[in-house]
Amino acid sequence: MRVRDLIEMLDASVTVLTARYRLDDDIRWVHVTDLPDPAPYLHGGELILTSALWYRGPADAEQFIGGLVSRGVRAVGIALIGNATIPRALISTCAERDVLLISLPDIPFMDVTEIAIARLMEERHAGSARAVSLGRRVAERGGDAVTALLDVLRREVGAPCWILGRDALPATGPDGPPGHGLLRAVWAEGFGQHARWRQVTEIRAPHGRALTLLAVRAEHEPHATPPPAVLVYEAPLALVQPHAATVVALAERCLPMATEAGRDRRRLRRKAAEDALAQGADGVARGGEVTVLVAGPVEDGELAADALEAAVRLSGVGVGVGELADPPVAATAREGRVLAVLEAAARDPARLAEAVWRELRTVLGASAAVGLATGAGGPHGCLVEAAEAYRVALLPGRERWATAREAASHVLLLADASAGVRRVLYAGTLEPVLRHDAAHGTDLARTLAVFLDHACSWQRTAEVLHLHVNSLRYRVRRIEELTGRNLGDMADRVDMYLGLRAGGPTS
Repeated sequence: MRVRDLIEMLDASVTVLTARYRLDDDIRWVHVTDLPDPAPYLHGGELILTSALWYRGPADAEQFIGGLVSRGVRAVGIALIGNATIPRALISTCAERDVLLISLPDIPFMDVTEIAIARLMEERHAGSARAVSLGRRVAERGGDAVTALLDVLRREVGAPCWILGRDALPATGPDGPPGHGLLRAVWAEGFGQHARWRQVTEIRAPHGRALTLLAVRAEHEPHATPPPAVLVYEAPLALVQPHAATVVALAERCLPMATEAGRDRRRLRRKAAEDALAQGADGVARGGEVTVLVAGPVEDGELAADALEAAVRLSGVGVGVGELADPPVAATAREGRVLAVLEAAARDPARLAEAVWRELRTVLGASAAVGLATGAGGPHGCLVEAAEAYRVALLPGRERWATAREAASHVLLLADASAGVRRVLYAGTLEPVLRHDAAHGTDLARTLAVFLDHACSWQRTAEVLHLHVNSLRYRVRRIEELTGRNLGDMADRVDMYLGLRAGGPTS
């Protein structure tokens, strides 16, 4: 049932205050509450009725509405007691959070719930009967369960459709799998934004046509959890909406049958990853090169493993991922991190690490970090290097991805050094230069950084700093006098470079 349908059945004066377009959203139940934060008691998709007795100030509005949004609730009806007015902060919060807010003056909540629940039960009964009938058609077709299911779903709406899993692998159907661009758009909206998931939503695909996404869940699965699959129609929401309840019920009823092969494939990949890591740990030699990724931080290990597999597929970089329907990737969760083993060498480790990180942060959020290593020393050796690269990616002020190359550099050495060691290194190298700059208004610290970053090349450093070479030589001599170092000596150069990274400006 749509919110619009309920308003029409109420036959009363209702004012829409925010997000009018959501009048066509489906609601799955009606819940009356005046708790400050009812989110823990909701499954998502409800219409919330409240008198706002919980409201004391703007922060209360943010807590109440924020909690609803986190559970997938996008519609609120409000009826105040007496002559009270609807708080402006509540209206603005609903507008910012894209929540439909309607005013229900002089309408008892009991009337609203009785009308809504009666209609919802009628629709559920009709939808279940229709789904059972369609399920028989799927069973009668025989052959491949996925193809049979998608064929029935396509005929029901009259539009191409497919089912996409959390690991970004589409189930092929009568119209074949979607293109790579569509996979990225659907996966990012369907799984990357699962915390704000609506039961039915429309997105604009890269080719400009509309796609309608419907979360498909196994029976009795909580609505708040990320859906294991998304039913995708290459059609606008207006075409799919009248059939939404029926096709979702059918897909959920047949989901175990249609996705059993996918679950088996995932289990085999996870087992392969565990075996590869265990063999490497036992020193068993393996032929060929492998690539290992370590990502995190992880709360939901299974979802994160699915997400890492999907991120590798969607990155389209490095190991032929863009050309393979089912690339050789297996992910497994371990100790708050998720690991992936690709039985191929990354052609460009840095590009692959960055691309996977960009895809993965859609699910893991801004805290996501990725470390990557490639080599022929077996999965365990690569795992150690990838774990160290992951530590580098977590360092403050850095990109949130790194490769074994960064882990094998001074970066990790400085990260492991104590604050006292870094302070001594900094004081003996850069601090005298900074004091001179502060006292005389010079720019010797930046000159030093650029000089070292350009391999002590007089010509290139002078060009970057827009100086004559003689002026640069004067500055370098002054730096040497202040620090007691000789920048023509490799050992002194290394000390000065590490001193810059230990606590001073880099350039």
